[in-house]
Amino acid sequence: MEPQTPDATPPAQGALVWRAAGAAPLLLVGLLIAMSAYNFSLRCESFGCMGIGLVWTIWLFLWLAALGVALGVRTLLRRRGLSTRTCGLALWLLGALGAGHGLYWLVHVAL
Repeated sequence: MEPQTPDATPPAQGALVWRAAGAAPLLLVGLLIAMSAYNFSLRCESFGCMGIGLVWTIWLFLWLAALGVALGVRTLLRRRGLSTRTCGLALWLLGALGAGHGLYWLVHVAL
């Protein structure tokens, strides 16, 4: 008789929770994209220009926080030997968002 081997090893305890946590940075990226679309629709009217600058500053701090969350979750997933594809995608999207906004600021504001 041949020994029976399981077809698939059961996931480690809490692995499902960690995989779900890997999607958190993607949710933050979605929030940043929505906030960015809203920010670009704002128009400057007298004192409202200061408010637009404040909203963009808040966006920058949220972007930095999302970057920190994505890097932290990716590190934790890597330590547990789980897939980091969603965090890698979130980091790539965060980089594209940051570069795009930086270029926009450079071309339309700084120059």
